[in-house]
Amino acid sequence: MSENVKESHENYLNFPTVLPEEHYGYYDAMQAQHFNPEGGVGSQFTAPDVKSLPDLLTIAQNQRGSLEGDDRQKFIEEGASEKGMLPFCRYLKVETQGSVGIAKAKELPRDTKVKVMRTKPGAPCSLVVEIDSKENLPKTNFATVIIGPNEADERNPNPSTKEMVWTTHPGAPIRPIASDNFAEGSVITIDELMANQKFIDEVGGKENVYLSIQVVSK
Repeated sequence: MSENVKESHENYLNFPTVLPEEHYGYYDAMQAQHFNPEGGVGSQFTAPDVKSLPDLLTIAQNQRGSLEGDDRQKFIEEGASEKGMLPFCRYLKVETQGSVGIAKAKELPRDTKVKVMRTKPGAPCSLVVEIDSKENLPKTNFATVIIGPNEADERNPNPSTKEMVWTTHPGAPIRPIASDNFAEGSVITIDELMANQKFIDEVGGKENVYLSIQVVSK
């Protein structure tokens, strides 16, 4: 275990009710995805005091007084899609800086290529489009933390907590992908994506199909 990973795991211990030990590998991958402005996938945290998931949760706790509650209604009043939020999860709004690395699928050309990538272990694949510069990514001054049930399954038959952080990202809530509908490692088009009705139903309609952006140097 590297010193950075070891330090992260020690910091996870500060949030035992929402960062269960059995999911530490998942949180390591989440940090690599969203707390890595130079090489991550999707939206990125850019504030100098937010280098890790525990950093973000510390700021959230300081701003809110605790990690309890649900800011769902606040997000809806600010324009977030109610269908884009899961009824069994809690949504926390945190004031911090970031870049929004997502694209709305229906606004892209229908032949746009989409990579199907496993970015976090045990989670459904991400749907990723590539761009060659991060300069035009929108900036934001808040983030979303999604907290949901820590459910029992074959990999985790005896969950150690009732809840867990499902994901977090700069910007407003978007509905997480619930299952794998496309083959890992494949490349599909927007047309193929939109034609998969099971996937469309899972995300709450074509209006809620968002893709992660990966900046790739040409």
